[in-house]
Amino acid sequence: MILASLNGKRLWELLDFSGFSFANLELKKHIKPMALLFLTIFTISVYFSLDTILLGFLADNESVGYYSSALKLNRLFIGVLSAISVAMFPGPVSLYHKGEKEAFVLLVKQCFYVLVSNDTKAMRDLCLKDLFFLITVGFKRKDLDKDWLYDRIREIEANPDDYLDLWARDHYKSTCITYAKSIQDITQKNIDNLINYFAS
Repeated sequence: MILASLNGKRLWELLDFSGFSFANLELKKHIKPMALLFLTIFTISVYFSLDTILLGFLADNESVGYYSSALKLNRLFIGVLSAISVAMFPGPVSLYHKGEKEAFVLLVKQCFYVLVSNDTKAMRDLCLKDLFFLITVGFKRKDLDKDWLYDRIREIEANPDDYLDLWARDHYKSTCITYAKSIQDITQKNIDNLINYFAS
């Protein structure tokens, strides 16, 4: 309650309701998106309410006990992440409101990396599918986290073959293509049986 009150006070200071009027609201165009959101949340709520009951019909009491214990731990973890998200929300809003977009983007990236780093499968999938993520997060090369390199890496992903790549010296061509792209290609093709990767 205390945390919610502090966040509400901070958010109220950032919002401007001087030009707000209910007459200007176009509620009809919001009904469909709100209905979809409601149905999504409602379906999830039904699932969380009935999953243990359905499992009781399909399995024995021991299985239900294991599932219930794991589910409680999972909800505890989700609750901690939700609390952290709520506590951090006013910070990015304040930075964006002040026009500090670089600091805003950096903070959003850091939050994303923290959330993803707790999920091993998500980390693996992102490293296999996103070359920029593999380099900056997987290889921890923060020095390559630049807009120019982001654009070049997206070009490499879109057209990896049949092109002659001419880059200026010391612009990370070898790091992005020879090193990172080669490792990503090898792991994509044979990730379950891959033992090692050697480069000279």
